[in-house]
Amino acid sequence: CSFGSEYANFAKYSSDSTVSIPMVLPGYFTLSADPLSVYLCDDEDEDTCPGGRSESCGLGRIGLLCEVCPEGQGIADNACSDCGAGPGVLIWAGLPVGLIVLALIMFRIANDKVTVNVGVPLMAS
Repeated sequence: CSFGSEYANFAKYSSDSTVSIPMVLPGYFTLSADPLSVYLCDDEDEDTCPGGRSESCGLGRIGLLCEVCPEGQGIADNACSDCGAGPGVLIWAGLPVGLIVLALIMFRIANDKVTVNVGVPLMAS
């Protein structure tokens, strides 16, 4: 039989931490618990699912089909990176302040004294 075609060969190499049989092609993913079930990664970038050993992910990704990032990280430019403050925090922090300023301006405009110029007729006869 060809190498790896018998269960004895598969069991021998799957217990070794340096060798994983079967190896998958780039763009595919397998789980260590079920290496014969092969999944097609939906990302066209083969850097995300580089193939090779079971559960191999690239660009810092983890999980089934290399779809998620570790806790505290997010996907930016197709790779995992630490979550930072970013512009979203500034928008959410500035929104309440902006609404309060807008409300004060509207209150001031609405409560200005109305003056009437009696010298100008309101209706023409």
